[in-house]
Amino acid sequence: MSRPRTVEVPELRALIATGMTSDEIAETLGVTRRTVQRYKKRYGLIEREKKLPWTLAREHQESTPHQYLRALENGAQGKYEDQLPSAQTWAKGIVEKGKDVGYNEDHEGTELSHAGGFYLKDPQGEYYLKNLLARSYATPQR
Repeated sequence: MSRPRTVEVPELRALIATGMTSDEIAETLGVTRRTVQRYKKRYGLIEREKKLPWTLAREHQESTPHQYLRALENGAQGKYEDQLPSAQTWAKGIVEKGKDVGYNEDHEGTELSHAGGFYLKDPQGEYYLKNLLARSYATPQR
């Protein structure tokens, strides 16, 4: 029986820097997700994956946009939840309008979120919602 593949620090750091999930890194390296997580821990590369690019105010954490974005993030990591199909439909409708989602805790309520915080915007630089939606479709669900 052969020894499992050794994962080197520079190689792992480089893959993490691309934004790949542990599942994607495992597939790239030909190892299991558990092996990737073990090496991340061994090399001190564990960081809690921030699910959203914003820190939300407490009053916005139960809003529909947050729940859908969280479902899409989980789907992009291969973690299926019942709300994923609805979240994908919601996001697809926004992307098809050529819009992205933004967040500012002081933003007034809109059609996107009556509680405020979330709003539609023109995509600039990285198209957050479009990329997230694509990742949620591309990742095998478990």
